[in-house]
This record gives sequence, C-alpha cells and structure tokens, in this order.
Amino acid sequence: MPALIECVPNFSEGRDKSKVDAILEAMKMGGVYLLDREMDADHNRCVITLVGDPVNVAEAAIRGVGKAAELIDLTKHTGAHNREQRSVKSGRTPSLRRRPLAVSGTPIRREM
Repeated sequence: MPALIECVPNFSEGRDKSKVDAILEAMKMGGVYLLDREMDADHNRCVITLVGDPVNVAEAAIRGVGKAAELIDLTKHTGAHNREQRSVKSGRTPSLRRRPLAVSGTPIRREM
C-alpha cells in the first residue's frame, strides 16, 4: 500500500464561503482527496481535512496557505480567538502529521 498522510490546516476564515472555496480550488491536485471541510462563523475559522500521498498533500497545503495569505486580511479579522493566536496559527505551515490512516473497505473517491 502506498504511503498516505493526513493534513488538517486551519485557516482564519469561517464566514466567507467564496474565500474558502478559493483556498480549496488552489489546493486541488491529483493524489489529494478532500475528506472534510468545516466552517465556524463564531471563531471565524475553517478546518480542511486532506489525505493523499505525502508529496502532493504537502504541495496542496502550501498552495492553500499561499491563497489564504492573498485573501485573508488579519488586520480586519474578528472572531472568538484573540488576534495573537490567529496570527501565530495562520502564519505557520500546516502540520503534515505522519500517522497511519485507517482505511475501511471503501476506497476514498471524492478527489478535490
């Protein structure tokens, strides 16, 4: 079985669906699958869960961070977290945690 990794980047945007859609669009590439996307308006944050081969997932995460940097203005950001936490969180490269992915009998077919 080829290596798989999961990547769960958080972006400081949870109210503007068009910005989150643009971030997801920037992350689309072969070998990367979207498992989940969640937007939280109170915290003004979205969480995206990707899985795939390590090289392509890393590239997709970097593309997503680049697009988020273009679209999200933290000087105007509001939400339940204080500004320092948002700045630190959004200024870091998403964690590419290496851990085994439990795959049930059903292959993941929803490619980004």
